[in-house]
Amino acid sequence: MSADVTGTPRSRWYLVGGLTIAALLGLLAVKGEAFLKVLAHGETRALRQRSESAPAASQLDRPKLLILALDGVGRKLLYDQLEKGRLPGLTKLLHGKADKALYKNHSMLSALPSTTMVAWASAFTGRTPAHHGMAGNEFFIRQTRTFAAPAPVTIDDPELPLKNYTENYAGGFLRVPTVYELMRQHDPHVSIWVAAHPIHTGADRILTASRAVFIDAFSAKVEEALKEAASSRTASTLYASLDGEVVDTVVDELESSPLPDVLTVYLVGIDAFAHAARQGPDTARSEYLVEVLDPLFSDLAAALSEAGDSNRYTVVTSDHGHTEVLSNDLNSLSFGEPDEPTAALKDAGFRVRPMKHRVPADHDFSAVVAYQGAFGYFYLADRSTCPKAGEACDWKKPPRYEQDVLAAAEALHRSNRTGAPVSALRGTIDAIIVRSPRGYGVYEGASDLTSFQAFSKRKGDVYTQFTERIEQLVNGPAADRAGDLIVLAHNGDRDRPEHRYVFSAPGYHSWHGSPSPRDSEIALIISHPSRASALTGRLIKPLLGGGPYQHKLTDILLALRYGVRPWAELPKDR
Repeated sequence: MSADVTGTPRSRWYLVGGLTIAALLGLLAVKGEAFLKVLAHGETRALRQRSESAPAASQLDRPKLLILALDGVGRKLLYDQLEKGRLPGLTKLLHGKADKALYKNHSMLSALPSTTMVAWASAFTGRTPAHHGMAGNEFFIRQTRTFAAPAPVTIDDPELPLKNYTENYAGGFLRVPTVYELMRQHDPHVSIWVAAHPIHTGADRILTASRAVFIDAFSAKVEEALKEAASSRTASTLYASLDGEVVDTVVDELESSPLPDVLTVYLVGIDAFAHAARQGPDTARSEYLVEVLDPLFSDLAAALSEAGDSNRYTVVTSDHGHTEVLSNDLNSLSFGEPDEPTAALKDAGFRVRPMKHRVPADHDFSAVVAYQGAFGYFYLADRSTCPKAGEACDWKKPPRYEQDVLAAAEALHRSNRTGAPVSALRGTIDAIIVRSPRGYGVYEGASDLTSFQAFSKRKGDVYTQFTERIEQLVNGPAADRAGDLIVLAHNGDRDRPEHRYVFSAPGYHSWHGSPSPRDSEIALIISHPSRASALTGRLIKPLLGGGPYQHKLTDILLALRYGVRPWAELPKDR
């Protein structure tokens, strides 16, 4: 592959939606061929034990499911490559059907923010973010003062993404069952494997590349190793090695174990590569799809065929797209005090929580930030409970509207409008969404709020179904996990990269998260060897009633697997 990765952001851990790319790449660069041999073995871990008397798989005569989850691959890019015949391996996975014989959805939209953890949690629970509770790649749970970071952005901690696999860290933040748990409620013996996906509660096995057991020993060398890899133009090979190891692990398991009823394969290298590739996300992803992923698709198709997989739906989907950004301090709204949003909060009298996973239980912070690319979340305490420095705030109490919420909103609004108190924020923010006693609205200054509908009308077609999708983030029992202020940067609404901003460290050449079509339009392709695309379309169309949103994927998977809706009355909350 001709593409190379340049730039070394301060924090890369979130990029993989669970796998610690930075640590693994650093180890590969440091240890070279020896570590590649260690990595090549892969890993399979049982998540639940079947009793000796239980059947090995479902007793229902229903189609099997292969769910191919591609991180960061937007709809247009994937469909274009498939239509041009550049993905013969994917065509094999799709039962050799010609492009026109496939069911391809052209309307599915990512959740908001259109970023990894929110999107995949929505897809695999069938609920919106305000209900499933995975509000972002990182977020704050005020009732317990917990900073959740299943895919960290503001903090460097390689252990957290690894814990998604060793301890089901991400799954612990879900408030509702996964699609796998719903399947098991209806079909208790269903056999489910999940390869590399951080959302896997309810599966029988988790399959990954080998655990990064050397992270602690080599973590200090990771950044140095990444720089070396970038300068030697080998980084694309390193990203590809992760995806290759995941597929190799699946192939090995298929050779030694009975075929599962449901198999989810998650490939993340293309997203990581898009974030870091200098040539821009579209060129980088196109090359990666054709040169790296398509041969892996072919290997997987061959293994499934050898395993006797003749009655199987293949479902190909993605979580979000990508938008090119500049990899400099000016366009990155983070890690550069006094030129970052936290400076505006401090000017308004807030004590901002350090950007660490854990702080002492008696720490006196009165504001928390959590970043999601195009969006930033800001959590505020009732400062009357901790007026003096050194006093811990009572985070179980909501903030006061005028003294806390509006004070923070006005500080950000003034900086955005006038450059005071933070000059670098001037002209960077598109919307400041405020949680008020009457509900949410977009802050216009001088304590005035406007509705989502009015803001969306003002933006025209720049954003895709903004009102409906933002409501899915802020209306529900877990809405407070998205913060008291939800700030949308000028990103997806700008035509030129130099005019786009991102809540992230500098160093990235691409990001996502916005409501723009580039970030929001996701793929959904479905194929079965003996079922026509028109029949599949008729099955799915009623399931998309109310909008073609990402959380509808759960109902689609259940319908493909079981044909009717026996799950309709199953409990949807834990």
